[in-house]
Amino acid sequence: MNNKQIECILEVAKTLNFNRASENLYISQPTLSYQIKTFEDEIGVKIFNRNGNGVSLTLAGKDFCTVLDQINKSLHKAIEHAQNINQIYSDEIRICMQYRSSLYYLSDAIKLYKETHPEVIITPTFNDVENVELFLKHENDVLFALEEDIQGVPGIIGFPLFVSNFYIISNHDDELTKLDFVKPEDLIGRTLIVGGEASKGLKKIQKSLIENYDINYINSPIHDATLLHIKSQNGICLAPGFLNDFTNEFAWTKFMCDQSNHCFLVVHENESRKSVFDFIELLQNIYRNNVYF
Repeated sequence: MNNKQIECILEVAKTLNFNRASENLYISQPTLSYQIKTFEDEIGVKIFNRNGNGVSLTLAGKDFCTVLDQINKSLHKAIEHAQNINQIYSDEIRICMQYRSSLYYLSDAIKLYKETHPEVIITPTFNDVENVELFLKHENDVLFALEEDIQGVPGIIGFPLFVSNFYIISNHDDELTKLDFVKPEDLIGRTLIVGGEASKGLKKIQKSLIENYDINYINSPIHDATLLHIKSQNGICLAPGFLNDFTNEFAWTKFMCDQSNHCFLVVHENESRKSVFDFIELLQNIYRNNVYF
C-alpha cells in the first residue's frame, strides 16, 4: 500500500462517490478506480460495493477504513515530525506535560538551550490524561509530574523542579480578590467548581472543604470547562499555581492550607544522554532563580 492508495480509499469512503472523490483528489476517475482495484486485488478483500446506485462500503471495508484512517493520521504526524527534525538535528528530547502552563519557563529554557546545544531539538507534547503511563511506554523522554504521581513507580528518576501552592481562581471583581490570602471559612456560602482533572491532593482538599464547611459545588470535567464556569460567575475554583498562564483573564488569590504540589521532571532510569541531563539542569536553574507560584 502506498500513500496514493490510502488517500484514494479514504476519500471514496468519505464521499461514497467516485466522481466527487476524484475531483477532491485532483485525479481522473479511471486513475482513482485503478488505485483502489489494484489494492483490493493485492489484499484479496473487497472494500467497496459498486452498483447502479453508486458505491458503498462492504462490512470488511468499514472496519478496514476505520483502522486505515487512524494509521493515516499517525503516518502524517510521523512525516511532519520527521520534516521538523530533518537534517538539522542529531538528537531530540521529547518532554511531556498536561498543560502548556505546567512549565511556564519552558520557552525560556528552550531558547537558552539552543545556544549551547544547537544540534538538539526540544519537542513538547501535551496529554490531558495518562501522562505517566505514556511516559513509561517510552513515548517521551522527560515528564513533568507531581510527586504524588511518581511515588513508588519503578524504573524512573525524579528531579525536583519547584513547589506550587494552591490558589482560588475567580473573576477580578470577586470580593475574595481583596484578601491577601483566602481561608477555608472565607468560602462559606460559595460554589466551588470541582472534579475533572484534579490531582489526588487537590481532590482531598476539595472534599475536606465540602464536608466541613457550608460550601456548594459543581462538577466540571476539564479545566477549560471550569474556567468557563468561573467566567459565567457560576462559581470559583481551587487550583495549583502552575496552571496560571498569566494572561490576567482571571484573578489568582493564594489559598491558605498546609498542602502544596511538589513538581518534578522525570526521566527513565536507563537514560544516559548528557543532552537530557543538561536540559533538566538548565530548567532547574531557571526555576531556582525565578519566583513562581
